[in-house]
Amino acid sequence: MLHSMASVCRLISKVWLIYTSKQQAMSGQSMRSIEISKHGNLLVSILLTGLIAGFLDGLAAVLDTWIRVGSGPAGVFKFIASGVYGKEAFSGGTTMIIAGIFFHLFIATSWAFLFFILFPRLKILQKNKYVVGIIYGILIWSFMNRVVLPLANTPKASSFNILQVLKAMTYIILFVGLPISLLANHYYRKGSMFLK
Repeated sequence: MLHSMASVCRLISKVWLIYTSKQQAMSGQSMRSIEISKHGNLLVSILLTGLIAGFLDGLAAVLDTWIRVGSGPAGVFKFIASGVYGKEAFSGGTTMIIAGIFFHLFIATSWAFLFFILFPRLKILQKNKYVVGIIYGILIWSFMNRVVLPLANTPKASSFNILQVLKAMTYIILFVGLPISLLANHYYRKGSMFLK
């Protein structure tokens, strides 16, 4: 699983590197603009990491919902939109689905942003990227489920199901915490998320 995620990240990195090199060559970029692009590279790396984590987690949620109850992606993203719009989200159409996708990707990118900003400042994050990713996933799950969801307008769970909790936490660890940790580690070790 981690190997295939790394392969996808490498492919995205190669495509982006080819694109940006062509753009730089065509624009005759000066040294000043190359220095400015280092900061842009950080922001692009954060954005791509957030999108990758958000896509993987969203895909896991959609597949899990489809397997468990036989419903498609619309219900998953309307549930996310209900955090802001309440019950209205479930009777809404495409607009609510798009809002749910936006909120989902925004949240994943926010977690990526936080990790990328903390990574050079907290040496503990630089120790073991796998252990750190697992712990970060647990922290994300805990914060989202113990702080954000209780404050949101989403429907509340009717009962506590330990298997459901462990499965949800595993998804966040595998598809959000680990990718963010691995990609941030790669970015700061190589000076770029993109292959050189």
